[in-house]
Amino acid sequence: MAIRSGSIAMLLGAAALAGCTVADTPPATGAHGATWGYEGATGPSAWGEISEDYALCTTGRQGSPVDLHDAIPAALGPVAIGWQPVEGEVVDTGHGVQVNVANAGGFTSRDHRYELLQFHFHTPAEHLLQGRRFPLEAHFVHRREDGMLGVIGVFVQEGAANPALQAVLDELEGERGAAARLAITNLLPQEPAVYRYAGSLTTPPCSETVDWFVMEQPITGSPEQIAALARLYADNARPVQPLNRRFILHSD
Repeated sequence: MAIRSGSIAMLLGAAALAGCTVADTPPATGAHGATWGYEGATGPSAWGEISEDYALCTTGRQGSPVDLHDAIPAALGPVAIGWQPVEGEVVDTGHGVQVNVANAGGFTSRDHRYELLQFHFHTPAEHLLQGRRFPLEAHFVHRREDGMLGVIGVFVQEGAANPALQAVLDELEGERGAAARLAITNLLPQEPAVYRYAGSLTTPPCSETVDWFVMEQPITGSPEQIAALARLYADNARPVQPLNRRFILHSD
């Protein structure tokens, strides 16, 4: 597959999923011009040494991803999503497949509003679910009114083909007409249970400014769809980080 940039009309549809359900992906040279990657001398274990701007990748105390286990039940209220129909651009960031959007709506959680900026994919999944690693994870990156980020993580397991995943793949392959097939709500599970914790970007500079909302129920993608993304980026997942003194909350 020859990956390329493109535009895709996202038929998001206004959604308010009560009780439902991000890691700003820098360009290939990093946010501050320093090259980083996922293996060898520029891999995750070296990120903190590549640039002083990336120091938190080594010294941080609330890094992401984490293993979601021993969560504390909590009544935190719903995460209400209200995405709007917009145009999106499918790009290769140098580190993954990403869809950039603007004026796409967002979600609310308690007293905060988060606006959708982009979504992207990691193969394999970055978070673990009670020790289990899924083959794919989607991150929906939102910005809060005060500049904090809110990332919704969704696990993908092998199963039925997903039309939204296929639309992204079609756009990467240069097939116009994919727009009519992309409904982003197909990338959200039906069950609202979610894990919440305070974390970081999973890429440099590893800023610890992210409210994480990781859906417990995975969605499905066909083995062929997951393999197509994995062929582009076989391992763009940061290793699991220590939880340290943080708590993971779980709400329905």
